[in-house]
Amino acid sequence: MKFNAKYFCCLIIVVALTSNAIAQTLTLAEARALTLSNNYGIQIQQLNSDIATLQNTAGYAGMLPTISATAAYNTELTNSEQQYFSGDVRSVTNAGANAFDAGVYLNWTLFDGFAMFATRDKLSELAAKGELQLKNEIEYTMYDLNAAWYQMIQLQEAADVNNKNIEVSLERYRIAKNRETLGAASHLDVLQAEVDLHTDSASLMQTNLQLKNTKAKINNIIGRDPSTEFTSTDNIVVNTGIIYSDVVTKSIENNTELQIAKKDEAIYNLQIKEFKAMLYPELNLTGGYGYLKSTSEAGFVESNLNYGPSVGLSLNIPLFNGFTTSKNIDIAQIGQQIVTTQTQQLQLDINTWIYTLYNQYTTSLALMELEQRNIEAAQQNVTIALAKFDLGNITSVELREIQQALLNAQNRLLLETLNAKLAELQLMKISGQLPVN
Repeated sequence: MKFNAKYFCCLIIVVALTSNAIAQTLTLAEARALTLSNNYGIQIQQLNSDIATLQNTAGYAGMLPTISATAAYNTELTNSEQQYFSGDVRSVTNAGANAFDAGVYLNWTLFDGFAMFATRDKLSELAAKGELQLKNEIEYTMYDLNAAWYQMIQLQEAADVNNKNIEVSLERYRIAKNRETLGAASHLDVLQAEVDLHTDSASLMQTNLQLKNTKAKINNIIGRDPSTEFTSTDNIVVNTGIIYSDVVTKSIENNTELQIAKKDEAIYNLQIKEFKAMLYPELNLTGGYGYLKSTSEAGFVESNLNYGPSVGLSLNIPLFNGFTTSKNIDIAQIGQQIVTTQTQQLQLDINTWIYTLYNQYTTSLALMELEQRNIEAAQQNVTIALAKFDLGNITSVELREIQQALLNAQNRLLLETLNAKLAELQLMKISGQLPVN
């Protein structure tokens, strides 16, 4: 089939217009709101946080008494024979006996070496850790969303660059075709222009494929069907005013992972207090109200009735348990040292991440400025080259090289803009400043 440049151009335009017509417009702010409500990872972490909050009570800490009601009824048939010193014998066959026992009883630990207070504080720390883990999950999810979102914007702009490049290739093909008709050029120039046009079209298709898959990733983060079509009019705007020392300072104060690590240190410290409490006596208060009635057809008592309140204290003093408690204290202290060391390593890792990310950020900003100047010069070169090609002053190969130089500069600018934005997002996340709503 003969190549038709006009048909080819119209096909690209129709496909682009059709895609935009059926796609809903979505902003990043709207995507964040959908993510907060629909993302499954956030929902799971929210449920885990809810569990930790529900467990943060005085009852779970053992500070409240336990009250229970009991009731029991027993009946039996017995055969008995009783012989007295006087020589009398009493024999009973199938004698019935019944007993009913009921009561309400209380057990309250009054003192356990302050373990209940340490446990209460530990439950509070666990609840706070659950909230931090939820925050951390939201931050990671929002970073993934932002990163995919700006990658989508970059790919949309790359598709626009490819479309403009195709327009240049179509113009080049038209010129080559006209020059061939006039006898000023060979058919080889036309074929080469057609090959390059197909190459540019294939590049556009690859870009659209990446764009489609990136949108599927965004839909997954949002928590909806991956085939849901949407588009965005957002632009990549890089914050050029980030200061290294500010990021370091705020990361120490606000980094969520560092805060979680510090919570783990506090939890281990409270665990040690719980174990140390086992070395102290335990004092318990017991009380209740009981009712007991029994009847018997055999024996000395025909019926018996007891009821009334009772109260008592019990003291348990630990003397020896095979050194288990002391070993548990030693193990917990080692665990605390491990967590402390991990926290120190995490702080070092954070400082290293900030240093490397800031280097990427500043380098990308410089490259953006450089590539912008390259593009301005390359655009002028393409305009001049097309005019020269039309006059036959340069070859098809020379025009292609100039055209490719513009395309490469435009793609490098888009890539460095994305790199700068991703570095900015990571710096904001590490320092606890990433927008989550």
